[in-house]
Amino acid sequence: MDRTNRTRANLEKYTKVAGKWRFVPVLQQNGVPVPGTVLIDGAPACSTTGTFYLEF
Repeated sequence: MDRTNRTRANLEKYTKVAGKWRFVPVLQQNGVPVPGTVLIDGAPACSTTGTFYLEF
């Protein structure tokens, strides 16, 4: 089986930001996701609620 068309998956969290539900990326440190921290408009923020999704 040829696996030359590999894609990367991104971990995102569906969480409420400023009263609206949004998909935001999860912070990664050294390639490892940090599930308690998301990036909102490029700035790290603590997030305790929401659902995780894989985007690929």
